[in-house]
Parts: sequence; C-alpha cells; structure tokens
Amino acid sequence: MVGECFCIVLFTAICLATGGGYLMLSTAARGGLKLATAVCINGIVSCSEGEGTQEAKLFLNILQMNNAFGRNVGLGVSLDKTVQENREIVERGMQLLNPWNPVTMGHARQEPLGWFVPGTQPSEAPLLYYHGGGFTVGSSRGYTPSVIEFASNIEHKGDIFICEYPLLPDVDQEQLLEDAMKCYDRMRDAYPTMVVGGDSAGGTLTLLMHRELVRRGGSIPRAYLLISPSVDLTVGFMDETVTDPLLHKEIYNIFRSYFMEGMKEKGTKHYSALYWEDKEVFDALPPTWIWTGGIDPIGPPAVAFAAKHQTPTLSHTHQDHLCHIAPLFPSYIPEVRQALKVAATVLELSKN
Repeated sequence: MVGECFCIVLFTAICLATGGGYLMLSTAARGGLKLATAVCINGIVSCSEGEGTQEAKLFLNILQMNNAFGRNVGLGVSLDKTVQENREIVERGMQLLNPWNPVTMGHARQEPLGWFVPGTQPSEAPLLYYHGGGFTVGSSRGYTPSVIEFASNIEHKGDIFICEYPLLPDVDQEQLLEDAMKCYDRMRDAYPTMVVGGDSAGGTLTLLMHRELVRRGGSIPRAYLLISPSVDLTVGFMDETVTDPLLHKEIYNIFRSYFMEGMKEKGTKHYSALYWEDKEVFDALPPTWIWTGGIDPIGPPAVAFAAKHQTPTLSHTHQDHLCHIAPLFPSYIPEVRQALKVAATVLELSKN
C-alpha cells in the first residue's frame, strides 16, 4: 500500500509540476506514467496486492487515481459537458497513454478517410483499424500511436490505415456504418486482401461490417482482430459491479445517452452481435482473434459471444485481471505482450 501511494503521489507530482493540473492535460507529463512504472518495477517500492505483474497493477492504480482526481476537480468526462468537451478530454487521455512520437510516427500521414502509416513490408496484407470510443468519442489521429504499437507487438509489418468515421450523435448509426464501410472500400481498391481490427465500438463496427459484406456478397477480409468488442448494446449491457478504470461509469453514461438515441430506429439488438442468428454470417468468419478482460464491464457478453461461436477459426484470449482495451497498451503490461503473441499466430495462420 505504501508503495502504491508513493507511485501515485510521484506521478501526480510530475503532472502538477509541469503545470498540467489534471493528469490528462499536461503534454510534458506524458512520460510520468512510464517513469512511475519504472520506479515501481525496479524494486524501489512495491505496488498494490492482487493478480498480475507489478506493471499491470500500477497501470490500473494510476488510471483509477486519475479518474478520481478528474472528478474531484471537475475535469473528468461528464454529462454536464458538451459532446466536444468530452471528446477533447478522451483525446488528451489517449495522447498521455501513448504519446505521438515523431520518431515512430514520422511517416504517418492524414488522408481524407483517416490516418495512413506505411509498413516496412508493403507487400504484406494491410491492417484496417476501427478505433473505439462508444461511437461517440475517439479519432483516427488519437489512436494512431496505440495502433502502431499494437501492430508491432503482433508482428504486423504491412501498411496500417486507421479509419476516421463520423460519431454519434452527429449522425445516426446507419450513416456511421456507411462511412466506416467507405474505409473498407478504399482499402479494397488498393489491396487484394486485408486484416481488419478494432477495439470496443471499433470491434462492433468490424462485426457490423462483416455482416454487411456477407449480405452484399462482398470480399471477406483475411482475418479479424477484436479487442474488447461491444457485442451487447441493449439497455443492461454493462456490469456495474465491475470497476474498470478505463470504461468507468461516467464514460458509460455518456456513451449510452448518445448511442441509444442514434440506434433507436432499428433498436439496439440489431447492432448487438451477441443476439444475431444469421448462420451464414458466422459461417463466413475468417480466422478471428477476440480479446477480453476480466475487469471490463462489457466483457461478459464478449466472452459469451466467443463461447457461442466456437469454431476452429476463432481464437479467444481472456485475461482475468486486465481492463477494457488493455491490448492497446503493451508497453506498460507484460501480460498483454504475451497475449498478443496469440494474435500474431492467428495472423500467421490466416496466410495459409
């Protein structure tokens, strides 16, 4: 406990000393989390009790502290804020966790439909990635550093394209899906095949896109990589007994208020893959990797989805002590790096 408090105080001091006030607002404080992690894991102090490595526990502890600090000073996400204000807060949070490094991001460029990152082996099938954010926050630019790190850890060397799709409540769900499909069409014009991935709502979009491709008779991607996919968007989809420092109740309430409105025409079950009974849709699944975390409040439906559609081509990795979309932060969490080796194996098998 003393060690945990020391690390949290250290990280807070670093952020406040740089003039950020709130942890997510300080550009200069971006290295603070890694610095605090290094202090803890090198044996200077110990972190909290519980499952997982010291790095994983510290990562979760600092996120929890960050949420509490933001709430206390009125700088966290809130239904009292405008849509744009909440988007900016989440964007800064992603920039803190995975900063935009000019060395690794130097070749990334913005395109009309998102951000493009050239690979070291352009002949390899590219990765089309749909970012998360409950269909209401997030951006292709904000997610680019995380997706590059994720791709590196699954040994993906091809091009990467992070799709920029419109968000709720600016558009309804049908328009959002239609625009997300444009990213797929753009990739199909340039490459014979591809891998498609996404986290949270981005995983949902990947499955929605797959269903649409099957119905249209379109070409199916070579593989899918789904991180904490949202497969149940009905009213009671979130387990409020689970405390997740990334997908906490304040963020959930914002997401729910926006997407329930945006999906009212067809109903939330239409967009919830857990309830689909289209045999042809699941028969057409290519090699697919699904990751779920045990302290993710939307994790249980994804676990049930993976169990329901057990096939030789579907691989499911579950890590009990990790939070929502943890695989996007492999530099902090050794267990994630191990899990991503399974995703790398799925990618390799999909080449056959």
